[in-house]
Amino acid sequence: MPKNKIVVEVLETCQPTDELLEAIRELYREGYLIALDDFTLTDEWRRFLPYVHIVKLDIMAMGLKNACDLVKKHTKKRTKYHFLAERVETEAEFEATKEAGFKFFQGYFFSKPEVMQTKYVSPEQVLALKLFREVCVPDPDFDRIENIITQDVTLSYKLLRFVNTQSTTLEVTITSFRQALIYLGQEKLKMFVSLVVASYISSKKPRELYNLSLQRAQFCEAMSRYQPLSHLNEQGFMVGLLSILDAMLDLSVESLVGQLPLSPSVQQALLHRQGEYGALLAIEECYERADWAGVEQFSQQLGLSVDDVKSELGEAVRWSQTFSGA
Repeated sequence: MPKNKIVVEVLETCQPTDELLEAIRELYREGYLIALDDFTLTDEWRRFLPYVHIVKLDIMAMGLKNACDLVKKHTKKRTKYHFLAERVETEAEFEATKEAGFKFFQGYFFSKPEVMQTKYVSPEQVLALKLFREVCVPDPDFDRIENIITQDVTLSYKLLRFVNTQSTTLEVTITSFRQALIYLGQEKLKMFVSLVVASYISSKKPRELYNLSLQRAQFCEAMSRYQPLSHLNEQGFMVGLLSILDAMLDLSVESLVGQLPLSPSVQQALLHRQGEYGALLAIEECYERADWAGVEQFSQQLGLSVDDVKSELGEAVRWSQTFSGA
């Protein structure tokens, strides 16, 4: 197993036997990362800690305060292992665990919106919705898109930077929106505009949220090229990207769908995970939760090879990490 891609997780159902300790020691010596799941600090587990890199705490089961107090106590001891907070459901929990000293986080908070009760809409939200309205139509008006983008210096800079760093086949430096349209073509530029807007509106959100939007977009686009789904149009990338837009804008998905010119099939995918695009999103979401049975079920439902699906899921993760880090 590749050491740079594997974390060996010791489940809470395991018994802290001598045999288990020796196995963990051996994996540790070989260079693997070791994680303890749903850890409870008892005397019988203390001897395992020198060989552990990550300790996972279920903050819902333990209680937020108890989990944070435990981490603060261990952080003062300058331990070499880091703590991961499981089942982080709200921004308040995320901030509390981060302040307490947790280094890693898991939970639905990262992919769901914090819907605001106020009617205030930020300038960033207004601009983002304007641009998404333009790029979601089958035949975008690139003059209008250019006019919207050039009103914001930050957005203009981001677009040109994205185009120049990600388009490896370009032999010239792109210095204007019009030049980008000529060199890249409509579909490619539409994709770049969408990515830039997603980056722009997620700047105050956890970085993982933006990475997740890229991952979903890449996966849905890639699977749309496979034979059982090849009849689908070029909307796979947009479907994946929009599937997490509610969390980026802190608006309900119903509100967003009502404001964007989306086809009925895309609406059903985003609202109810129905149809072929909906099943693709369901596969990606199962993958994010490590629900391998769900990945297989929805793949078979679409007539897709599970091996192909797993390959494209892995590729989407790699692509999103490379792109977001550029």
